[in-house]
Amino acid sequence: MADFFGAFPRHVVAPLWAAKDRSPYLRLLRELERTQYLTGEEIRELQLAKLRILVEYAYTHTPFYRERLTRTGYRPGDCFTLADYAGLPALTKQDIQEHLDALRTREMPRDKLIANLTGGSTGSPLKFYHDPLRLESRKAATWRHNQWAGYRIGDKAGVLWGMPRDINAKPSLKATIRKRLLDRTLVLDTSSITEEKMREFHAQLQRFRPRVILAYANSLYLFARFLDQAGLTPPPLVGIITSAEILFPEYRQTIERVFEAPVFDRYGCREVSIIASECAEHQGMHINAENILLEIERPAGNQQPDAPGEIIITDLENRGLPFLRYRVEDMGRLLEGPCACGRGLPRLELAAGRTTEFLVSPSGKLVSGAALTVLLVAQTPGVRQAQLVQERQDELQIRVVRDDNIGFDEQIMRRKVFEFFGEQMKISFEYPDAIPRTASGKYRFSISRVTPEFLRSPHAHGN
Repeated sequence: MADFFGAFPRHVVAPLWAAKDRSPYLRLLRELERTQYLTGEEIRELQLAKLRILVEYAYTHTPFYRERLTRTGYRPGDCFTLADYAGLPALTKQDIQEHLDALRTREMPRDKLIANLTGGSTGSPLKFYHDPLRLESRKAATWRHNQWAGYRIGDKAGVLWGMPRDINAKPSLKATIRKRLLDRTLVLDTSSITEEKMREFHAQLQRFRPRVILAYANSLYLFARFLDQAGLTPPPLVGIITSAEILFPEYRQTIERVFEAPVFDRYGCREVSIIASECAEHQGMHINAENILLEIERPAGNQQPDAPGEIIITDLENRGLPFLRYRVEDMGRLLEGPCACGRGLPRLELAAGRTTEFLVSPSGKLVSGAALTVLLVAQTPGVRQAQLVQERQDELQIRVVRDDNIGFDEQIMRRKVFEFFGEQMKISFEYPDAIPRTASGKYRFSISRVTPEFLRSPHAHGN
């Protein structure tokens, strides 16, 4: 599908805008396009070189790591191996919650760092920092992986996303101009889904004519089902990128059949951005290995090379708050052997994925658990962790692990719940000391006994 108005932003607007902003992301992108074809051994050598620099930086510039690494016997300049590094204690979400300031770099003033926030699929609110250059390398890596799905800089994209703070902020004049000239997206907020919203989005897509769709996996599956049942034809696409939620095989089959385009699944988190994604071979996800070191930590009794285990992430580029051996609380396994695409990047297969689910309002509206992690948890004071459990369509149980240092007000969260579910939703609170993991090693933020049966009903799109 030729698109002059995509080529112009890609080859003219993007370089000019990057020069204006003094952004190196296009240069970093070209480097990633080269290094993805290094051999596996060359990539491991690159990772180890970056890792040694990062560990010394963390020791020198962060009080938390200076104390932690000193206890392990580390000294600046140590030439450790990847196997040695795997013996260091892992960083947990609780570590970041309790020691945020000690984890922050002292090399840069706090006001020069970029604060970020996530509710996470686990429901644990988390604040953290990036240094400005890390945002540029995140952007470069995202575009490298986008290109595997046929999504290039300047192309039009339809977006079905469930994080309102990402898409609903009032844009500045600069952002409005940039969106028209370069970031050409049409967005449907899927934090809640109704048939009316999906019908209107279909009409907008037909006028907009995107090249690709980027979407929450569950949201796009529901949209595909709606189009199929309503007899509506989607616009032609070259590729579809799914993320943020588990892409079940039946979801992929339905989406590809309805849209007549291949699905490229993706794995990432707000803390480190893109972690891995599929190439055209669709044989696991290639890890963003130049920026991310990914380890699999298996249970003590199961050390088979292909056995699933907990995913441990090191962000090799972030200096604002170094993530050294960070537990993202997902499960997966590394795939052996080279990929037919020729890239040397290692491959990952998710074993359980993220565990956010849709909940159902009393009126029949679907509400995204992925969106609620931020809106109900990260933005409500006094919450260390939370879990939503729905046993009946008009009842919602909220389990809150309270932060003893900050007062928790039920009414604040109750009002937020009503915004999404309506005042007909009956709400009860529990205050456990901890929320246990599932057998797969994860916390589940939203658990609905109602949604599976609701999704099988002919009225699963809401009112």
